[in-house]
Amino acid sequence: MHLQYSNQQISRFERNYEPMDLTIKHIRGAIPKRLFARNTDMSMIYRVHDLVMMASIFYGATWVDTSLPSPELKASVWVIYWLVQGTVGLDSFSDYKILNTMVGWILHSALLITYHAWQQSHSKHHKNTGMVTKLVKNVTLTRSQAGLPPLPIYMENPLYSLLVILFLLTIGWPFYLIMNFMSPMISHFWPTPPLFDPVQKMTFFYSNCGIALMVSILAYNSHQFSCWTVIKFYGVPYLIVNGWMICYDYVQHTDPNVPYYRGAIWNFQRGAIATVDRSSGKLIDELHHHMASSHVCHHMFSTKPFYHAVEASPYLKEVLGEYYLEDKSTPIFLRSCIFVEDEGEIVFFKQ
Repeated sequence: MHLQYSNQQISRFERNYEPMDLTIKHIRGAIPKRLFARNTDMSMIYRVHDLVMMASIFYGATWVDTSLPSPELKASVWVIYWLVQGTVGLDSFSDYKILNTMVGWILHSALLITYHAWQQSHSKHHKNTGMVTKLVKNVTLTRSQAGLPPLPIYMENPLYSLLVILFLLTIGWPFYLIMNFMSPMISHFWPTPPLFDPVQKMTFFYSNCGIALMVSILAYNSHQFSCWTVIKFYGVPYLIVNGWMICYDYVQHTDPNVPYYRGAIWNFQRGAIATVDRSSGKLIDELHHHMASSHVCHHMFSTKPFYHAVEASPYLKEVLGEYYLEDKSTPIFLRSCIFVEDEGEIVFFKQ
């Protein structure tokens, strides 16, 4: 089936872009059914693998200060530890909801992430991807919201751009959880509409208890071993993990070729392809379970096991054809993806 659009309608589509008309059923049918089957044992193996790797790296780091002779060598090894520990990944798990919740709550709390709140906001992110008026993350500014033209003079300063990048890559993620600064002031610590439903207060309470427990553990270890020890073993890797999450969130959905929709022209599958597969290199892709290099597949079928995403992606690429977006260069579009137009049913980023 191929839908036809009138010339008047296409004129409201920037670049005369003709939206994809494939159905979810058609797309799903192009991927072998076995790749949708969740295996609890396999998911657990991946989790244990990640945790053992992190524990091994952590144990090795306990010998840095006592076994290495020079301050310079110690500093170098600590940098390696921070980078490696902040790179090891934790990533549809099983068919058992209780198990999913238990594992998710423990692992997310360990990273100071409010599990249930983030689960709900991330679900809405998936359900509204690509729709200008309902974006939860990666909120797209319109020309009028961006205040263009002109940009304030300080925003043209490279130092300002550097400070913005450093802010986002270090404490941008905690700020998003606390106050959702890219959209209405909504916190992941309290069920505030429209992002959350007030009836979810109890699940928020459980999430906040997980954060409180983790903060208590960190405070106890600070008292037992010193604040500097906690900063070295947990604090710096935590900031690097935040940087990875912000970076991935940005490069997966920010590209001059990603379409954004308004009104009835949007549907789920069109929104799901409003993302880009980008490789971070073989080593990082493996450590992060191909989070960035199979992100289109993740958005199209978010309940499909992550460990089948690499195998499923070529099938998805074939059925989507020209609508599948992939970029192996991982560029930064800080200046070329500033805003979209205030009007138009299909729009693209502009600078």
